[in-house]
Amino acid sequence: MKTDLSNLERFPKIIPAALIAFLFIFPGLGKHGLDSFDDCFYAQKGYEMSKNHIGYTITWNHEHTSQHPPLQFIFIALSFRLFGKNDFAAVLPSAIMGFFICLLVFLTGKQIRSETLGFLAVLLLITTNYFLQNCQRVMLDIPLTFWVTLFFFLLIFGQKKHPSFSILLAFPFGAGILTKSVLGILPFIITIFWLLIIRPSGAKTRWILWGLFLGILLGLTWPLYEWLKYGWEEITAHFVGEVWNRSVERIEMLERAVFYPKMIWRFFQPWVIPGVISGLWILSRQNLRKTPAGLISLWLLLPVIFYSVSSAQEIRYLTPILPPLCLASAFLFILLLRKFRHQLVQAALVIIPVIAAFLHWIDPAMFYKPREKNLPLRLAANLIQSRVPEKNPVVNILDQKKYFYLASPLLYYAERTLNQTPCREIRTALSESQNINGKILFCEPSQSDTIRNIIPGAEIIQKDPCWTLLDLK
Repeated sequence: MKTDLSNLERFPKIIPAALIAFLFIFPGLGKHGLDSFDDCFYAQKGYEMSKNHIGYTITWNHEHTSQHPPLQFIFIALSFRLFGKNDFAAVLPSAIMGFFICLLVFLTGKQIRSETLGFLAVLLLITTNYFLQNCQRVMLDIPLTFWVTLFFFLLIFGQKKHPSFSILLAFPFGAGILTKSVLGILPFIITIFWLLIIRPSGAKTRWILWGLFLGILLGLTWPLYEWLKYGWEEITAHFVGEVWNRSVERIEMLERAVFYPKMIWRFFQPWVIPGVISGLWILSRQNLRKTPAGLISLWLLLPVIFYSVSSAQEIRYLTPILPPLCLASAFLFILLLRKFRHQLVQAALVIIPVIAAFLHWIDPAMFYKPREKNLPLRLAANLIQSRVPEKNPVVNILDQKKYFYLASPLLYYAERTLNQTPCREIRTALSESQNINGKILFCEPSQSDTIRNIIPGAEIIQKDPCWTLLDLK
């Protein structure tokens, strides 16, 4: 029996959409540890803020750092204060933001066309492995994606309901800058291009521009704070050292141009092809270009072009294009599947994903095998704390390139530092370790046998592919 699509449209699909997002994002949250580099690095910053004053000052190993704006670290610090120092508290803010990204994608799809579009876009987003993995990390990319998605939802909502709503753009725009610095200006660039295309009335444009202006003022509160409290040097360290110098490093033009297309193809599957085709098709259609669907297409395609200008290229910078990628893909699928109007087909669109989400909650390993992160160090953390005095660094004889690979998780899990200048000779490291620092030593895996020949009683406490921890007692 055939029926009209209105039967499906009347069903409140935000409930199953929220349920699916929750069941996919939250199971096993924080149970498998944090990655060595940015995750432990950022978690430690949030933890130190939770122990001190929650605000615009960020420290790592109790030293001030201006590498990143403070907003997400404030949320991490609040999470630590609520739940204590643990991996669950560290990743919870990202997971919550990932959940609300899904809800915003649903609501944006509803504004563009229908709840069916929004629901399908959520399904596509939650089945994008890159998105799901990053919802359980401490990186800043999911938070930035949340603020960007909120910005464009409010922009579309304001254009459809009342122009004055666009003043609210200041909040997510400023929050994006306070999360990821200059990468947070992405909505500004896309919005200006969109305004040039649609040429809205003067009243609508004024409200949007006021929202952008106030958002910039909100984003500038952190540089102003840094300047007033720490001086111009900190502003230079961030905007020149962290941003400008990395953006103008020499790189071959061809390599710069093809980097993001290659990385998108590698990491953002499986919806890259339908999303790009849909985005280009929407922009080619005059009747769609000036609609909210056209804005979604600009949100998908323009960042790839603009970010390719910079030589500082990381696929994570493009995380904010995942929502429009899935919205554009869902838009194409809706057009292709308009003929399938049978009630069973409509019901299956909701029921099958909900069943899959419950199965994922019961046993995530049915879908993917979680990777244990820093397990050897987590197991050795209590021993390191008991053997090494709090203010003494742990002796190491590692390659200098492995410093942050080990230093960040060591500080986060064991609350001990790693000597920044590794010992050059094994005997020097043995002497320092035995006489000063707890008679334990981090060494290269290839050096463990040599050290055990020098000290026959030395035992391996834990080992990782990049290091071995020896007990020299």
